[in-house]
Amino acid sequence: MSETRTELTERLCTLVATTTELEPGEVGPSSDFYEELGIDSLQKLDVVVATERAFGVKFTDEEAAGAQNVADLAGLIRGRREHGGA
Repeated sequence: MSETRTELTERLCTLVATTTELEPGEVGPSSDFYEELGIDSLQKLDVVVATERAFGVKFTDEEAAGAQNVADLAGLIRGRREHGGA
């Protein structure tokens, strides 16, 4: 059974919170990584790598740089799953 959009987003919010040592309630789908969550570029890289490992996907540098929040990452993951690319 595949994950729903909500399940995927919740899983990503938890992953971001854990990776950046934030409280899970602080991370929402549209929370901007830099402005709202206050993470730096190295923490974002950690988030991207953790996401790739957890979901078995690989993002291009451009995709990773363009992801500004959890919703963006979720969209990238859904795109990989729909097109079968890792």
